Amino acid sequence: MFDQAFIENPYPTYHALREGGAAHFFPEFLGGAWLLPRHAEIGPLLRDPRLSAARSQCYSALLPAEVHADFAEFDRLFSMWMLFLDAPEHTLLRKLLNKGFAPQLMEMWRDAIEHTVNDLLERFPLEGSVEFMGSFAHPIPIAVICELMGVNKEDQAQFIDWSDDIARFFGNPASSLDNAFRGRDSLLAMIRYFEAVIETRRAAPGNDLVSLLIRIEEDEEALSGEQVAAQCSMLLFGGHETTRNLIGTGLLALLQHPDQLQALRDDPSLIPNAVREILRYDSPVQYLTRIAATDFEYAGAQIRRGQMVVPLIASANRDAERYPDPDRFDVHRADTTHFSFGHGAHVCIGTRLALMEAEIALHALLQRFDTLELVDSTPDWMSNFGFRGLNTLMLNAHSTVAPARAQPAIIV
Repeated sequence: MFDQAFIENPYPTYHALREGGAAHFFPEFLGGAWLLPRHAEIGPLLRDPRLSAARSQCYSALLPAEVHADFAEFDRLFSMWMLFLDAPEHTLLRKLLNKGFAPQLMEMWRDAIEHTVNDLLERFPLEGSVEFMGSFAHPIPIAVICELMGVNKEDQAQFIDWSDDIARFFGNPASSLDNAFRGRDSLLAMIRYFEAVIETRRAAPGNDLVSLLIRIEEDEEALSGEQVAAQCSMLLFGGHETTRNLIGTGLLALLQHPDQLQALRDDPSLIPNAVREILRYDSPVQYLTRIAATDFEYAGAQIRRGQMVVPLIASANRDAERYPDPDRFDVHRADTTHFSFGHGAHVCIGTRLALMEAEIALHALLQRFDTLELVDSTPDWMSNFGFRGLNTLMLNAHSTVAPARAQPAIIV
């Protein structure tokens, strides 16, 4: 199932899984897992208390037994990520982190995001070929999250490398040993980096997210330095991987559907709806994982305690039982709800920020370039089953007017 043909286009396989039943057991996936492809079952499943999010060690558990000890520290720190916690620990941590992602605070970052986008566009040639992922889709989210956290811009390239290493380990059901060790080393390096940042912020607090996480309290509870560092690594990883893939696959979908691209040029107010349709049509995250905390029956499956349960959210997003003509990409679609940012208690905490980044990026691109065309009609997909995104995206671009340089935003 999980071969290069699937990576290039997983949707025929998802269609066959939906047609074949509500639940399928795959012994080769994550050591044995129930895959659920239909929309109707996934929403209730992601709210089901019989499933646990505490599955961080399932990735290293698939490695040869002789290296398990080498991943003990990785497993300990990885398990601190909020997305691997259950209530009540998850509930408290979510309350604390929500303060850093409150709607009014996110809106304060709009000018900074616009400035970042325009600054990157000024480096584009007015006419000619450009590699879009490396020059635009990659730098936007990493620059924004670094600005939000108040860390050095000079370290952005290192953050991208660390994030990509973690994604190759985290996003594949059976990772190679080389990818596993690279992912381990990158997570440890990222957390140690943030531990040093935290020490600096304790001595000289700022208005950045790291400083906020250090000083916020809820019911007289606060985060330890290691907990803050773990959440910072999670936020940087999640903010970079999903948002860059959203921007990249979003532009690809528009270029593959020129009538939809023209619709956005004619009416830019459609861009927010278009971003949601992009998320439904080609989700940056293809599946979620949970672990059964008890034996139970669901969707005709006899699920046993300790088994992995995998909601195929990208499949659910194209379920004909939920969406009319689901394989059609339509920026006018009335129902653009989706599972791409998760659902229930673990819905992505950075959803608002990711949507804002993608909307601003698409709007600026369409303003800047009169013509955008694919150089190669065959997309260059990353070899990753869980995180769907492009390695490269070569474009031919033409602009008659360069945008005015944005003034640096003042963040308060």
